[in-house]
Amino acid sequence: MYQRGQVTVFVVIGLLVLGVFVGVYFLVSSGVTSSVEGETGGSDVSSSKDSVVKFVEKCINEQLILALDATSRHGGTLFHVDGDSVLLSDNFVKYAYSSTMKNVDKVMFEESIALYVDMSLPSCVGNFSSFSSTSVGVVSLGVNSKHDMAFLQTQGFLPSDFKSQSKVQISPNSVRVDTVFPLEIKQGDDVSRIESFTTSVQSPLGLGIEQANEVVSSLSQSKKLDLAVLAQNKGYTRLMSIGNEKYILSFYFEDNSVPSYMLFAIDGSSWGDSS
Repeated sequence: MYQRGQVTVFVVIGLLVLGVFVGVYFLVSSGVTSSVEGETGGSDVSSSKDSVVKFVEKCINEQLILALDATSRHGGTLFHVDGDSVLLSDNFVKYAYSSTMKNVDKVMFEESIALYVDMSLPSCVGNFSSFSSTSVGVVSLGVNSKHDMAFLQTQGFLPSDFKSQSKVQISPNSVRVDTVFPLEIKQGDDVSRIESFTTSVQSPLGLGIEQANEVVSSLSQSKKLDLAVLAQNKGYTRLMSIGNEKYILSFYFEDNSVPSYMLFAIDGSSWGDSS
């Protein structure tokens, strides 16, 4: 758990308008399933349930895509911790290689993506106000409140103080999230309950993590940047010096990929003249 006095928290929820458009695009190519149980009544509640499921699925996809972009822009995390990441003028990027860090942790990526989805999903569904003018009633069954950012701030907690309800699995070409988000849907005397959702999107995130670790492995062995290793990466690779023997390593993928780029920080100050 991060110490409160040592952490500068950056809550990365921005670019919602862009995320909506990107989310709609990737919703077409993503796979989504939901776990449904306890349904009573006839076709009316079944039709209402389908409308609610589609609405929540759209929100989860949008937030997952924003989460992929946010975590990749910051090297796999949502928080700046002194010594673990470098501060830029308008960003912070976690070290993939430094005197204390010599790998890109896929589990950290997965936990950060899960936390982002958990925190942002309640505000996305908006208490299901879009159904207020209909005969459908939707009740969230209590999982989301502890991941609401306003609630955390009023109680003096950090998001990292809570275990995420979602589980994320990163593969070389896709990212899957299993989201626990129990809902009760009512229409008249008819009731239906939804327990969870499973969503996946095509993504080069896993490939980028593998490439970053290949670079880190080379650095650990040779104590210098090997251009031959960088040249083997898929997509476009850029290495930018930010001074004091520190660098930003960037991977760029196709424009319609999510993420379309990834950033990692490298501290070469211990290399001496060999850098």
